[in-house]
Amino acid sequence: MTSLLQMATTSLARLFTTTSSPESIEIPAIRYASLISMFQLLNDRIFTFDETVSPNDEDLQNFIHIIRPLKSPACEHLSDEERVKITSRSQFMNEHGSSITFIEYTRTVIEQGDEQWATLLINSIRAGNSEIEFIPHFSMTGKYGLHPTEGATVFFPKDIRCLVQIDNQNMYFVPQNHGGFQAGVLYANDAFLQLLAGNPIDILQNQGWIFDKEKTVQISQALTALTNRTGHSLSLELNPK
Repeated sequence: MTSLLQMATTSLARLFTTTSSPESIEIPAIRYASLISMFQLLNDRIFTFDETVSPNDEDLQNFIHIIRPLKSPACEHLSDEERVKITSRSQFMNEHGSSITFIEYTRTVIEQGDEQWATLLINSIRAGNSEIEFIPHFSMTGKYGLHPTEGATVFFPKDIRCLVQIDNQNMYFVPQNHGGFQAGVLYANDAFLQLLAGNPIDILQNQGWIFDKEKTVQISQALTALTNRTGHSLSLELNPK
Protein backbone atom coordinates (compact mmCIF):
# COMPACT_ATOMS: atom_id res chain seq x y z
CA MET A 1 0.00 0.00 0.00
CA THR A 2 1.30 3.44 -0.88
CA SER A 3 2.10 5.44 2.25
CA LEU A 4 0.96 9.02 2.80
CA LEU A 5 4.57 10.11 2.55
CA GLN A 6 4.98 8.36 -0.80
CA MET A 7 1.78 9.96 -2.06
CA ALA A 8 2.99 13.36 -0.87
CA THR A 9 6.39 12.89 -2.47
CA THR A 10 4.84 11.81 -5.77
CA SER A 11 2.55 14.83 -5.73
CA LEU A 12 5.48 17.02 -4.80
CA ALA A 13 7.59 15.79 -7.69
CA ARG A 14 4.78 16.54 -10.10
CA LEU A 15 4.14 20.07 -8.82
CA PHE A 16 7.51 21.31 -7.60
CA THR A 17 11.23 21.25 -8.13
CA THR A 18 14.11 22.86 -6.28
CA THR A 19 16.54 23.22 -9.15
CA SER A 20 14.97 24.89 -12.16
CA SER A 21 15.65 28.48 -13.14
CA PRO A 22 12.97 31.18 -12.82
CA GLU A 23 12.75 31.51 -16.60
CA SER A 24 11.54 27.91 -16.93
CA ILE A 25 8.49 28.27 -14.71
CA GLU A 26 5.38 27.44 -16.68
CA ILE A 27 2.67 29.16 -14.67
CA PRO A 28 0.07 31.68 -15.74
CA ALA A 29 0.08 35.41 -15.24
CA ILE A 30 -2.27 36.83 -12.64
CA ARG A 31 -4.25 40.01 -13.10
CA TYR A 32 -2.95 42.90 -11.03
CA ALA A 33 -6.42 43.57 -9.62
CA SER A 34 -6.70 39.94 -8.49
CA LEU A 35 -3.30 40.03 -6.81
CA ILE A 36 -4.27 43.16 -4.89
CA SER A 37 -7.66 41.71 -3.90
CA MET A 38 -6.26 38.38 -2.71
CA PHE A 39 -4.05 39.93 -0.05
CA GLN A 40 -5.91 43.25 0.30
CA LEU A 41 -2.65 45.01 -0.45
CA LEU A 42 -4.26 48.46 -0.68
CA ASN A 43 -6.33 48.06 2.48
CA ASP A 44 -5.21 50.82 4.83
CA ARG A 45 -6.96 49.12 7.75
CA ILE A 46 -4.31 46.42 7.53
CA PHE A 47 -1.22 47.84 5.88
CA THR A 48 1.04 50.79 6.35
CA PHE A 49 2.26 52.33 3.10
CA ASP A 50 5.47 53.96 1.93
CA GLU A 51 5.95 55.54 -1.49
CA THR A 52 9.55 56.55 -0.85
CA VAL A 53 11.97 54.02 0.61
CA SER A 54 15.63 54.83 1.15
CA PRO A 55 18.22 52.17 0.21
CA ASN A 56 19.39 52.40 3.84
CA ASP A 57 15.91 51.87 5.25
CA GLU A 58 16.13 49.38 8.13
CA ASP A 59 13.02 47.43 7.14
CA LEU A 60 14.28 47.16 3.56
CA GLN A 61 17.64 45.84 4.73
CA ASN A 62 15.85 43.30 6.94
CA PHE A 63 13.72 42.26 3.96
CA ILE A 64 16.82 41.67 1.81
CA HIS A 65 18.45 39.73 4.65
CA ILE A 66 15.40 37.47 5.04
CA ILE A 67 15.07 36.58 1.35
CA ARG A 68 18.80 36.15 0.68
CA PRO A 69 18.84 32.41 1.58
CA LEU A 70 15.94 31.86 -0.84
CA LYS A 71 18.01 33.17 -3.76
CA SER A 72 15.05 35.24 -4.86
CA PRO A 73 15.77 37.62 -7.75
CA ALA A 74 14.32 40.38 -5.55
CA CYS A 75 17.34 40.08 -3.27
CA GLU A 76 19.75 40.97 -6.08
CA HIS A 77 17.39 43.59 -7.50
CA LEU A 78 16.76 45.45 -4.25
CA SER A 79 20.46 45.43 -3.42
CA ASP A 80 21.22 47.33 -6.64
CA GLU A 81 20.81 50.96 -5.59
CA GLU A 82 21.86 52.34 -8.99
CA ARG A 83 19.33 50.50 -11.15
CA VAL A 84 16.38 49.95 -8.82
CA LYS A 85 13.91 52.42 -7.38
CA ILE A 86 11.16 51.32 -4.99
CA THR A 87 7.82 52.85 -5.95
CA SER A 88 5.64 51.48 -3.12
CA ARG A 89 5.77 49.29 -0.04
CA SER A 90 2.92 47.79 1.98
CA GLN A 91 3.67 46.22 5.36
CA PHE A 92 1.81 44.56 8.19
CA MET A 93 3.29 42.97 11.31
CA ASN A 94 1.34 41.32 14.11
CA GLU A 95 2.21 41.38 17.79
CA HIS A 96 4.22 38.16 17.49
CA GLY A 97 6.48 39.49 14.74
CA SER A 98 4.91 37.59 11.83
CA SER A 99 4.64 39.91 8.85
CA ILE A 100 3.66 40.37 5.22
CA THR A 101 5.52 42.81 2.99
CA PHE A 102 4.74 43.78 -0.60
CA ILE A 103 7.25 45.87 -2.52
CA GLU A 104 6.87 47.29 -6.04
CA TYR A 105 9.94 48.63 -7.81
CA THR A 106 11.29 49.85 -11.12
CA ARG A 107 14.39 48.11 -12.44
CA THR A 108 16.46 49.69 -15.19
CA VAL A 109 17.96 47.17 -17.60
CA ILE A 110 20.75 48.36 -19.88
CA GLU A 111 19.59 48.65 -23.52
CA GLN A 112 16.10 47.45 -22.55
CA GLY A 113 14.71 50.28 -20.50
CA ASP A 114 12.67 50.10 -17.32
CA GLU A 115 10.91 47.01 -16.00
CA GLN A 116 8.23 47.03 -13.32
CA TRP A 117 8.62 44.33 -10.67
CA ALA A 118 6.98 43.34 -7.39
CA THR A 119 7.82 40.97 -4.55
CA LEU A 120 5.70 39.55 -1.74
CA LEU A 121 7.02 37.97 1.45
CA ILE A 122 5.27 36.32 4.40
CA ASN A 123 7.54 35.47 7.31
CA SER A 124 7.61 34.78 11.03
CA ILE A 125 10.29 35.09 13.68
CA ARG A 126 11.61 32.71 16.29
CA ALA A 127 13.56 33.89 19.30
CA GLY A 128 16.68 31.86 19.98
CA ASN A 129 19.15 31.96 22.85
CA SER A 130 21.18 34.81 21.43
CA GLU A 131 19.38 36.10 18.34
CA ILE A 132 16.10 36.27 16.45
CA GLU A 133 15.66 33.87 13.54
CA PHE A 134 13.60 34.99 10.54
CA ILE A 135 11.56 32.25 8.90
CA PRO A 136 10.33 32.97 5.36
CA HIS A 137 7.15 30.97 4.75
CA PHE A 138 6.22 32.25 1.30
CA SER A 139 7.86 34.51 -1.24
CA MET A 140 6.80 35.47 -4.74
CA THR A 141 8.64 37.77 -7.13
CA GLY A 142 7.62 38.68 -10.63
CA LYS A 143 7.36 41.27 -13.36
CA TYR A 144 4.42 43.38 -14.49
CA GLY A 145 3.30 43.47 -18.09
CA LEU A 146 0.23 43.88 -20.24
CA HIS A 147 -2.27 41.15 -21.08
CA PRO A 148 -1.72 40.38 -24.79
CA THR A 149 -5.40 40.74 -25.74
CA GLU A 150 -7.13 42.63 -22.92
CA GLY A 151 -4.48 45.27 -22.33
CA ALA A 152 -4.88 45.02 -18.56
CA THR A 153 -1.87 44.98 -16.24
CA VAL A 154 -0.87 41.46 -15.21
CA PHE A 155 1.78 40.00 -12.92
CA PHE A 156 4.11 37.32 -14.28
CA PRO A 157 5.50 35.25 -11.37
CA LYS A 158 9.17 34.45 -11.91
CA ASP A 159 10.11 32.90 -8.57
CA ILE A 160 7.87 31.38 -5.88
CA ARG A 161 8.96 29.61 -2.70
CA CYS A 162 6.80 27.74 -0.20
CA LEU A 163 8.09 26.42 3.11
CA VAL A 164 6.98 22.81 3.61
CA GLN A 165 7.81 20.05 6.04
CA ILE A 166 8.66 16.48 5.09
CA ASP A 167 9.80 13.95 7.72
CA ASN A 168 10.12 16.81 10.23
CA GLN A 169 12.52 18.61 7.90
CA ASN A 170 11.76 22.10 6.62
CA MET A 171 12.51 22.70 2.96
CA TYR A 172 11.52 25.02 0.13
CA PHE A 173 9.91 24.05 -3.12
CA VAL A 174 9.20 26.08 -6.22
CA PRO A 175 5.89 25.70 -8.10
CA GLN A 176 6.56 24.86 -11.71
CA ASN A 177 3.12 24.68 -13.26
CA HIS A 178 -0.43 25.97 -13.03
CA GLY A 179 -1.51 23.52 -10.33
CA GLY A 180 1.54 24.20 -8.21
CA PHE A 181 1.05 27.95 -8.52
CA GLN A 182 -2.58 27.72 -7.43
CA ALA A 183 -1.66 25.56 -4.45
CA GLY A 184 1.10 27.99 -3.52
CA VAL A 185 -1.25 30.98 -3.57
CA LEU A 186 -3.72 29.21 -1.29
CA TYR A 187 -0.84 28.20 0.99
CA ALA A 188 0.10 31.89 1.17
CA ASN A 189 -3.50 32.86 1.85
CA ASP A 190 -3.71 30.53 4.85
CA ALA A 191 -0.47 32.01 6.21
CA PHE A 192 -1.85 35.52 5.61
CA LEU A 193 -5.05 34.77 7.56
CA GLN A 194 -3.09 33.21 10.40
CA LEU A 195 -0.83 36.22 10.85
CA LEU A 196 -3.79 38.64 10.64
CA ALA A 197 -5.52 36.65 13.38
CA GLY A 198 -2.38 36.74 15.51
CA ASN A 199 -1.93 32.98 15.31
CA PRO A 200 1.29 31.05 14.58
CA ILE A 201 1.83 30.29 10.90
CA ASP A 202 1.05 26.58 10.61
CA ILE A 203 3.30 24.97 8.00
CA LEU A 204 1.66 21.54 8.16
CA GLN A 205 -1.85 22.92 7.82
CA ASN A 206 -0.93 25.26 5.00
CA GLN A 207 0.93 22.67 2.93
CA GLY A 208 -2.28 20.65 2.76
CA TRP A 209 -3.09 22.61 -0.40
CA ILE A 210 -0.04 20.98 -1.93
CA PHE A 211 -0.13 17.42 -0.58
CA ASP A 212 -3.63 16.64 0.68
CA LYS A 213 -5.74 15.22 -2.14
CA GLU A 214 -8.94 16.06 -0.29
CA LYS A 215 -7.95 19.72 -0.25
CA THR A 216 -6.54 19.91 -3.77
CA VAL A 217 -9.98 19.20 -5.24
CA GLN A 218 -11.20 22.38 -3.52
CA ILE A 219 -8.57 24.60 -5.11
CA SER A 220 -10.69 26.02 -7.96
CA GLN A 221 -13.55 27.02 -5.67
CA ALA A 222 -11.19 28.48 -3.07
CA LEU A 223 -9.35 30.56 -5.66
CA THR A 224 -12.57 32.01 -7.03
CA ALA A 225 -13.50 33.24 -3.57
CA LEU A 226 -9.99 34.58 -3.06
CA THR A 227 -9.87 36.64 -6.26
CA ASN A 228 -13.23 38.20 -5.33
CA ARG A 229 -12.14 39.10 -1.80
CA THR A 230 -13.03 42.51 -0.41
CA GLY A 231 -12.22 44.18 2.88
CA HIS A 232 -15.67 43.22 4.13
CA SER A 233 -15.42 39.58 3.10
CA LEU A 234 -11.98 39.36 4.71
CA SER A 235 -13.46 40.68 7.98
CA LEU A 236 -16.09 37.93 7.83
CA GLU A 237 -13.39 35.31 7.25
CA LEU A 238 -11.51 36.49 10.31
CA ASN A 239 -14.62 36.98 12.44
CA PRO A 240 -17.29 34.54 11.26
CA LYS A 241 -20.70 35.02 12.79
